Amino acid sequence: MSRLENAYGENQSSCEWTRIDMLLVLFDGTLEHVEQAIVTADGNQEQSLHHRIRATSLVSVLRSGLDLQFGELPDRLNRLYEFVQEGLIRGDLNMMRSGHKVLTEVREGFRGIRSKAIEMEQAGEIEPLAIEATLDVEC
Repeated sequence: MSRLENAYGENQSSCEWTRIDMLLVLFDGTLEHVEQAIVTADGNQEQSLHHRIRATSLVSVLRSGLDLQFGELPDRLNRLYEFVQEGLIRGDLNMMRSGHKVLTEVREGFRGIRSKAIEMEQAGEIEPLAIEATLDVEC
């Protein structure tokens, strides 16, 4: 069973990445680093900083995928991501906790539409990824 099957509970006929799966994996990594930044904040400042930097970079990737010309939703996501980054940059524990909560809510929203997004991508309504998966994923 692949990591995608383990993580999202659905079989994929091959090891083809969909846009939604890439997005969910990106959220998972971001959330893990934010969580570790929070957990290590009171003890190991070097580790906390490492996780804050990694999480900030991953949030930048999330932001770079937004097309702000499509209206209110990408604009709101951009502002939420900006808030998360601000908390990480400042090292503000309360903001990081709030940011983790925000990212979790957004991620769950995307997870909730995963099946429909895959269906739309397979039907050609959403452009498929133009890259081959080179990530370390068991197929």
